[in-house]
Amino acid sequence: MLVVRQHLATVIRAAVDAADPGRAVLDAWPEELDHAPPRSVDILAFGKASVGMAAAAGRRLGPALEGGRVLAVPERIGAAALNPSLKTFRADHPLPTPRTLAAAESVERWLRDTPDDAARRTLLCLISGGGSAHLTLPRDPLTIDDVAGVTRTLQNAGATVHELNTVRRHIERLKGGRLALVAPHRRIVALVISDVEGDDPGTIASGPLTPDPTTPADALRVLDAHGAADAAPAVTEFLRDAAAHPPAGGGAGGPSDPSRVVYRVILNNRAIIDRAARAAEGLGYQTKVLSGWIKGESKAAGERFARLALEHAEQGPLCLLAGGEPTVNIGASTGAGGPSTEFALASAFVIAGRADVTIAALSTDGVDGPPHPSDGPAGPPAGAIADRATVGRAEALQADAAGALARHDSRAAFRPLSDLIITGPTGTNVNHLFLAMIEPGHEGPRRGDAVA
Repeated sequence: MLVVRQHLATVIRAAVDAADPGRAVLDAWPEELDHAPPRSVDILAFGKASVGMAAAAGRRLGPALEGGRVLAVPERIGAAALNPSLKTFRADHPLPTPRTLAAAESVERWLRDTPDDAARRTLLCLISGGGSAHLTLPRDPLTIDDVAGVTRTLQNAGATVHELNTVRRHIERLKGGRLALVAPHRRIVALVISDVEGDDPGTIASGPLTPDPTTPADALRVLDAHGAADAAPAVTEFLRDAAAHPPAGGGAGGPSDPSRVVYRVILNNRAIIDRAARAAEGLGYQTKVLSGWIKGESKAAGERFARLALEHAEQGPLCLLAGGEPTVNIGASTGAGGPSTEFALASAFVIAGRADVTIAALSTDGVDGPPHPSDGPAGPPAGAIADRATVGRAEALQADAAGALARHDSRAAFRPLSDLIITGPTGTNVNHLFLAMIEPGHEGPRRGDAVA
């Protein structure tokens, strides 16, 4: 299995490298920007990949760059050399904070202070996963605490990104196409790294440049579906009032002239899956990319993926690959874990002692779940690796793997095994990557394996 672990490391590294945001910007660079006049382009970058994207764009624009704003988590500021004309702001993720609010307010003021020559200026928007949290500006009379509270409640209840962003679009000022309305005279070019299923522009970063097709009533249904209406009373009251008194014309945001917005997805989950598949093929594996998007509860998703891997146990060497965005409904749990580590731990019980299958689950942003005091200086892991011996090894070390899974404390099961994947924050986010490496071999337990 050591060789398989080495192969997994190679495939994972290829996937992470493929998610490099600066390279993605340069590979998809709009040709028209190469002919922009001096000081005619402004940059607005927000999301987990903002620094890498803005650094690459600033270098490519050269004298065409006038200035701009870059919103980034504090640990990413300084990760790449930015053009001095770009002003950076600290913004937090996954929950907005007062400094996030200050950053978003600065962006709104900057765009509203339209220069006389705005009609000839281009706004280059560099958008990536995490952009919803970074560009948080509550609608009056809501506060940043109201937005953070409903976000936390929905995330803990296992709401999908689509559901969460449906609510955000109706309680914030720069989402649902409203960012474009703040700069009504500018031509906008958007280069986007997608972190959502189907690359829906209305869902990525809550659709700052895209008219909102949903209604306040849709947002209320999301709150009701996840038991969040009573937990976020101010938001619920705001949405009920908005549903009862819709503005004339529907109130959807978005540019009055959609042709002035050029929107281009430059990187997504499928791109890293394809790169990982090529890396596996280079190591001698056949590959099979699973159709469909893995979502829903991570535990159930991990079990399904493991069962599918077992169905292919006689077809090795084979690498199964999939992507998606599963969730964890933690309820009142205080365990340390995230969607990828829980996915891997759930899969471990299915493949325990069963076949020559090794499974890896990876969050491509390098941070699987929120920080926890047990993480130590390395911070949260990116994911974990499970194989036929994981459960048996955990039991031998008196690590309660079953209890850890039940209480959403998956890191506690993997940490003593040294099977957590540690990448550190990657500065981007293209969802999760799931791999099953199937060796040529046999079905059935080996001596020393634990059978679930």
